Amino acid sequence: GYQYQRDGQYMQQVLNGTITPTIFHMSWTKNKTSKVNFLEQMGLWHVHLSCQNVSIYNGGDILKDCCMKEPIPKCHYSDTHSVIPCKDR
Repeated sequence: GYQYQRDGQYMQQVLNGTITPTIFHMSWTKNKTSKVNFLEQMGLWHVHLSCQNVSIYNGGDILKDCCMKEPIPKCHYSDTHSVIPCKDR
């Protein structure tokens, strides 16, 4: 949460693709829904919708079935970091 909350320059580099964090942990969020919302808005959520609420994956190729090569950013908040414009939210 330190970089997200206090290092705007670092976050700008993440959002414009200059740097790509290997791990971006959201331990400070209220719950899983909030965590997913922040990661979606930042373009860092690579999980297909069909796999998001599955606690145990049963069968198949989890990488092929659940992981997206390119995320689909969505606006959830107008007052925080975003890879797409979310000011009208």
